[in-house]
Amino acid sequence: MQDKWNVYPRFTDEGQAWVLVNLGYEEIARTDARDSLLAVKLELQRANAHGLPTSEEFAALDNIEEALLQGLEAQNAAYAGRITVNSQRYFFYYMNCDEEIAAAIIRNVGRQFGYILEFDVSADPEKQSYWRDLYPSEDDWQVIQDLEVLQTLAKSGDQPDIQREVTHWAHFPTQAQAQQFVDWAVAEHYVVSCCAREEDGDRFQVTFSHNGSMRLDDISFHTTLSNRKAHEFGGEYDGWETSVETGAPSAPAKTPLYTGRPTHMIGSVAIASLAAGGIGGAALFGAVGIASPVAFSLGDWFPKLAEGALMGIFILFGMGIFVLTPLLLILRFFGYAGPFFVYAISLFVSVLFMLDEPILGVVGLTLSLPAAYIFCRYAYSRGQTY
Repeated sequence: MQDKWNVYPRFTDEGQAWVLVNLGYEEIARTDARDSLLAVKLELQRANAHGLPTSEEFAALDNIEEALLQGLEAQNAAYAGRITVNSQRYFFYYMNCDEEIAAAIIRNVGRQFGYILEFDVSADPEKQSYWRDLYPSEDDWQVIQDLEVLQTLAKSGDQPDIQREVTHWAHFPTQAQAQQFVDWAVAEHYVVSCCAREEDGDRFQVTFSHNGSMRLDDISFHTTLSNRKAHEFGGEYDGWETSVETGAPSAPAKTPLYTGRPTHMIGSVAIASLAAGGIGGAALFGAVGIASPVAFSLGDWFPKLAEGALMGIFILFGMGIFVLTPLLLILRFFGYAGPFFVYAISLFVSVLFMLDEPILGVVGLTLSLPAAYIFCRYAYSRGQTY
């Protein structure tokens, strides 16, 4: 087996992870007789705010990785890769050696470098962990290609925050399939400059573009989405190109007030509900308690404030999931789902409550408008103002 390493980011339930995978293991994975998976876990001692190691810890982590590799490879184990996420690093090996021997190696490495190393051994003859947790998915492969382009741009002095035109290509066997993709691209506010038969073949090429930065999360949002849609319509996404921008970054463009495209809506609803609902609900119950003629003891205040916070969260989350999100999905289909409509929906629902019961309307405004602001901060492009 020839080791071939690649590293790429992946978004998981625990946050953004960085995966180092041995692509060389792919050559033998299906026939490899080493059918036990050894997973070694360590807690980072100097993680940053994103749960990733800082430069102060790089040397120790490299030494641990090298010591594990030497000790376990001496027992005929194959190093398949590692994952770093949420202030933890996991090393994955396939082996058929005695578990006690592996445990002794791991304990010795931990003692040597001052880390507590935990491990688990499980049967994995089909190498499911390698294919599921380490090997790149189709989206991951696209991100890897994006990283390679970004690294090339960086070597040329590119300033990634500068907004610029990004041109994409996709190819399709038939004109009808190409037109389906064009219709989707136009609905998503891409600029389509070409949809025609290729000069040297039978395929149809679609050329389309958007304006954006060279931040990985920005460009990969467009490339992975375009790649999925091209395959959905029976074609292939063929990559992108852009200019090298070395000037000073311009101020980030504001999301269009009416035509902005919200993403991660359920997660944004949850964040807005927790922040605005929890604080607003507790504040409202506190105000009611202060205005009440009945004097509350300190022991009475905490349950009432907690009740208000929970009620605020529950109300906002329910309205967000069952009212705001469905309406925004419908509006997004027609190309009009910008921040204006988030505030408009929040205000409209509060007014409806106010017509029936003024106090409920005031409560609705108190909770929904801060929640709308927080929702917009997370559901639309970062760095914008609303």
